[in-house]
Amino acid sequence: MIPQHRLEIQNKFNYSIPTSGPALLILTMLVICTHLGIAQSVQINVSPNIEMNENADLRILGQAQQNVFAATFDPAKLNFYKFGSDMKMVSNREVVLHERRTNLHHIALVNNTIEIIYSYRNRSLLCFKVETFDLALNLIDSSTIGFFDKQGYFPNFINLLSPQKHFLTIYYDDISNYRQYFTIDIQKKSLLWTYRWDHSLEKTDARNQTDVLVDDKAIVYPIFSDFHANNEKPPVKFIICKLTPKGQLPASVIDVPFGINEFKWSIDQTSSKLILTGTYWTKEETKAKGIFYSSMTLPEGFIMKYKLNEFRPAIIDALKESKEKTENGIENLSAPSIFHRSDGGLVMILERNRLVERSQPTRAINGSYRSIFDYYYNDMLAVSIDSSGQEAWSTPMFKRQYSQDDEGIYSSYASIKSPLALRLAFNDEIRTNNTVSFYQLLPDGTVSRENILNLNINKLRLMFSQGVQIGQNTCIVPSFNRGRIKLAKFVFH
Repeated sequence: MIPQHRLEIQNKFNYSIPTSGPALLILTMLVICTHLGIAQSVQINVSPNIEMNENADLRILGQAQQNVFAATFDPAKLNFYKFGSDMKMVSNREVVLHERRTNLHHIALVNNTIEIIYSYRNRSLLCFKVETFDLALNLIDSSTIGFFDKQGYFPNFINLLSPQKHFLTIYYDDISNYRQYFTIDIQKKSLLWTYRWDHSLEKTDARNQTDVLVDDKAIVYPIFSDFHANNEKPPVKFIICKLTPKGQLPASVIDVPFGINEFKWSIDQTSSKLILTGTYWTKEETKAKGIFYSSMTLPEGFIMKYKLNEFRPAIIDALKESKEKTENGIENLSAPSIFHRSDGGLVMILERNRLVERSQPTRAINGSYRSIFDYYYNDMLAVSIDSSGQEAWSTPMFKRQYSQDDEGIYSSYASIKSPLALRLAFNDEIRTNNTVSFYQLLPDGTVSRENILNLNINKLRLMFSQGVQIGQNTCIVPSFNRGRIKLAKFVFH
């Protein structure tokens, strides 16, 4: 193990002076900017290594009192890390949970306190506990919510937070094919409602759950889909169920009269609407013809209004890859990331990505083959939709990311949203000595790209898709390289 002071020294001097090539050009530009007094638009600080087990879960909690907080959790222990504004380690402390066989459901930094919700077993009964700590990790309050019936020893818990993070919904399937829902009021540290739901009538081989959402009124919306064959009408059907503190409301059955490639459900709390957006197809199922938008008033609504926005030829040509046919649309567009606006509209970001599996002969005598997985995360498309579902603008953004046998963990982007701009940061290439760039997207659709010139991140392998925004212009991005975890703090000016 490397001593802590050695980690800090390595963090400051983790690069050698380049004598040729692109690295020398980057260093020269940094020196010129420093001498001319030109401020960089991004400030970056990197933490020392975080010691964690292979099966541990890393949580980035946020910042308070100019410090950044993170935690790691495995079934054995819960560790908290406190970093200064420069990401130097301030403290590392283990918190002992007073029960055994725990499952961590929620951990958050709220109003200069740390809230933890976890479950445990009292003999064979399931129990939930809420604990609150101050920033020095002194226990302030502890509350046991309740004891519930036997539900099996190892259920698969799913945790959902409401948009304003006031309510936590936990659900799982028990051994009797019933789905158990628990909704906890985090501020009051109490169980708001519980529901044991027979979902077997809503879930068949052809009709599967696609999403579960919870709003700021503690209403849960399990959504099921039914994709029909190509010759059947309608091609897609959604069943939207509604579970409330007063019981279950009648479900909404929504027929979609067109083919869907990828889609995303979300809740717009400003307009109290359930939103369905994504891409649709007309002639070729693998190619997206354009963007669709649909909405339904919550919670009583039963009708969804659809708006189709076909891609402009200029957008299709801009995103065209070499030797690719552009008739009938764009291939390999992912499900969109959704950013709701205060005026009831939204901005969606779509990314072109694909996975290619191929075989390669091994050196074994028996002539066996092994599978190789190639990950491509390429250009992005930003689309702004107004509150009526009409496209306001769309603009392409270009990048090329290729990796092999890494599950694409270093690809894609991190988003940093503020009232003035939406920024998307990403690795230019997936390799050890890498450079980083970001796009800045303004409300009118104006886009600009900037390279981040900072030698602190030259040898980091940043996982931007796991980045967490902790302030209006601040994002924490984890780095994983040769078994070592570090956190990089990006502050955009």
